[in-house]
Amino acid sequence: MEVSVLRGISLNTNTPVETLSKICDIRNPNNHYWLLSLGVAKNSQAPDYLLAKLANHDDYDVRLAVANNSNTPSFVLKQLAADKEYCIRQTATSKI
Repeated sequence: MEVSVLRGISLNTNTPVETLSKICDIRNPNNHYWLLSLGVAKNSQAPDYLLAKLANHDDYDVRLAVANNSNTPSFVLKQLAADKEYCIRQTATSKI
């Protein structure tokens, strides 16, 4: 499946959790896989366990999207409040 299609699926709030989880597991550096995780991190219906997983992602934008997600639970925000990146720490702290 093309990355653009998967990206759209990852952002869709009607996408089943099982599908979001599978999208998060895609690791193909040749197709900018982090954009898929970014879509899930921005999805307001992403479950707590996926947001917690994505809070540890290598990519700054993915972690920032988790911090900005309106449904990120407080335990994940507390974790992000200790992130190495200032902007992520500030965003998470402002929501705790």
